[in-house]
Amino acid sequence: MTDIYSGDPLIIDQGDGGDLLISGGQPRMSSGIENALYLSWFVDANWFGNDVSSSEPGAVGSYRVMAVFRERDPLTPALLRKLKDACEADAAWMVTDGVAKSVTVDVTLPAVGMVGIVADVVEPDGTAQTVRWKLNWARMAQEVAS
Repeated sequence: MTDIYSGDPLIIDQGDGGDLLISGGQPRMSSGIENALYLSWFVDANWFGNDVSSSEPGAVGSYRVMAVFRERDPLTPALLRKLKDACEADAAWMVTDGVAKSVTVDVTLPAVGMVGIVADVVEPDGTAQTVRWKLNWARMAQEVAS
């Protein structure tokens, strides 16, 4: 039987930033891979929480992905390549730190005005996990700009 408290509370995006799903008074749990990617891509590296540790300034958050959002460029194949490269670079720490064996990213246009990010992660024990996000491009650019 799986312990309902094992893992991390899953961070999800309900359209207005990170949130937790609570059911029956308990948060939905995850292995932590989704959270690691969420924090690596969708939290600005200038996040105020990074000021807490002077030994690791800027330890949490995205430098490259948030920069792509800030540019507010139109959705083109070149932008998708740039976003893919940024996602891979901002998630590279997971392999370096041994959180994952590999992280492979694909960025697509699943619908008009939407960006799809799919990450295939192989954990150290060989478990493979796919994590998906669909982002409203205009909303992301607006959120980052404010």
